[in-house]
Amino acid sequence: MKKYLFMLLALCLMPANNTAQILNSLKDIIRPTDPSLIRTLNGQWDFYFINGADWKEQACFYQPDYDISSWDRILVPGCWDALGYVEPKYANPEEINGLYRKNFTVPKGWKDKHVFLSFDGVLRGYEIWVNGNYVGKWESSYNTCHFDVTDFLKKGENLLAVRVYTHYKGFDFDGNDDWGQVGINRNVSMFAIPDTHLKDFTLRTDSVSNESARINMMFDIASFTSSVSANTYIEGLIKEPGGKIVARFREELQKAEQQISKEIILDNPFLWNAETPHLYRLEYSLYAPKRVQHFTVNFGVREVLVEKNVIKLNGKKIKLRGVDLHETDPFNGKVVSEELNLKDLRMMKDANVNFIRCSHYPRDPRFYELCDSIGMYVMDEVPFGYGDSHLYDKSYQDILLTRADATVRRDKNHPSVLFWSIGNENPLTTIAEETGRYVKRMDPTRPICYPMIHNYFLSLDFNIPDFVDIFAPHYPPVATLRYYAEAAKRPVILTEYCHSLGQSFEQHKDLWELIEKNDNLAGGCVWEWVDQGMVDRKATFPGKYAWTNKMWLKDSTCITLEGNSGADGMLYANRIPLSNYYELRKNYAQVPVCTERLVGKKGVNHLKVQVANRFDFVDLSERSLLNGVCWMESMWFLKGKRVSNVWLVVWAIYRLNWYWMNLLQIDFMFWK
Repeated sequence: MKKYLFMLLALCLMPANNTAQILNSLKDIIRPTDPSLIRTLNGQWDFYFINGADWKEQACFYQPDYDISSWDRILVPGCWDALGYVEPKYANPEEINGLYRKNFTVPKGWKDKHVFLSFDGVLRGYEIWVNGNYVGKWESSYNTCHFDVTDFLKKGENLLAVRVYTHYKGFDFDGNDDWGQVGINRNVSMFAIPDTHLKDFTLRTDSVSNESARINMMFDIASFTSSVSANTYIEGLIKEPGGKIVARFREELQKAEQQISKEIILDNPFLWNAETPHLYRLEYSLYAPKRVQHFTVNFGVREVLVEKNVIKLNGKKIKLRGVDLHETDPFNGKVVSEELNLKDLRMMKDANVNFIRCSHYPRDPRFYELCDSIGMYVMDEVPFGYGDSHLYDKSYQDILLTRADATVRRDKNHPSVLFWSIGNENPLTTIAEETGRYVKRMDPTRPICYPMIHNYFLSLDFNIPDFVDIFAPHYPPVATLRYYAEAAKRPVILTEYCHSLGQSFEQHKDLWELIEKNDNLAGGCVWEWVDQGMVDRKATFPGKYAWTNKMWLKDSTCITLEGNSGADGMLYANRIPLSNYYELRKNYAQVPVCTERLVGKKGVNHLKVQVANRFDFVDLSERSLLNGVCWMESMWFLKGKRVSNVWLVVWAIYRLNWYWMNLLQIDFMFWK
């Protein structure tokens, strides 16, 4: 009997021990955009938490007849610490396991199609079973992965089982200076793909000017069961931002080919940038010979180039007013809703921010769509944070390439993504270099960089391989940044600068003014946007006037920042601005007031204020109406006496004419 039980246990564990990591996360298919072919699996799942590495007692949990009467119900997406299973920990998690089960039914209309399960993000590694059959595993927390489960499905109700675990080869790469959270933290869905289908789609825009732009589209076609039919073709149309159709096309697949390429020239295009994020709509269908797939996607006409040591977008140099952004919600951990993402983006726009570095991993797919539409430049990061010692071991090369492939393959068609960054503050070893080269081969249209620690970057003395387009040093003082301005032969982006710890903002104004004055200093990302806090359920309120290093809300909810570890945002964890937010808004101002002193008398005054235009694309003569309330930071004088805290109120709408010596006439009134 003992021998039989041992053999059964070995049989249950064997698939996980003999399955190699998947290199192609998207399995050579494109997620449909047709809602009828997609179903969400979010919601309540059955769940069993194991506080340790040993899950052998539940080793057959994925079998349909397994007894789960003692299991909990858990919300997916959800992080285990936010849901109370473990205490929040600001470090890589210990070895723990979580077992999930979910029943689902495949729509009848999906008959004769392949069915895929899709996980947009799971902290940390995971493996899945369907109806007791092992399907596969994935071990990169922040990359989307698809699984073809067609062969394991049955009529009626099906069972999906998932084991989430924390330790695997390269698990350190998913660790960063943040909370070490665990759980299925992003959307889970299933979708249907026909036999003949698109395996990949690439859209690139080049030769971009105000007069014309070239749209290059590549449609890769495949079949699950046979060779692709000879009478296969793509048919589509392009609509400009106002909805007018500006192009139609039909292109047939040539014999012995697996790809259809199409080039379209747009006349007088609407160009995409952060200031005017115009989006075109592409609608296209695959016929084989009947229509088998239809897609609708938005795209922007834009081209990013490095000319000598200057970054240009659509032929114009740009300044990147950036912040670093972790995926964080104090109440839900790394489960960030669309509403919270929108709130962050809108607050960034209000603070004149136009650039986000996704530190230190790709975000969920919807985030990039929001950035496309709201107008935000993005640096998308190939995720490997901690684990520097592994970068000297060539056996980790495939792990890095897998992460690079998954990142670029999914996000390559977003206009908001201007740059790829390769890891974070890692040594530039042989396998780290090869990862960057792989990214450049996959996408030669975007510049790449390696974010580097300040002293390490200086030690290299600019001796970085030529395929790296951008220097990305961290936290330089003013004198060092001045040296970069003089000596750097490639563009410089400070992918981290001005650590916003508590109320500190270092020398941000001086650093930014230096960036403004030097073309090769393209910009930087302040560390960081928002405090990384988590609800502390065990904390006891110390009293209204007691000292505390935690954040207490009015309802006595306690948010811990792990001492100073997470207290480096320009917003509190609940998105209430700190003073640094307003300082950032002033320093990043795109229409800064240049007049340092105004002298007036009591009552109504008619004075002129000089402003500057720091927009990269917007001509202020085309934005001629100003209204609202503004506050002047400098000291004011009334009849020779200093007056402090004086407000300047614009009483009506005034016209700004950029041809009038940059002068804006404003009527205002002094009072204390």
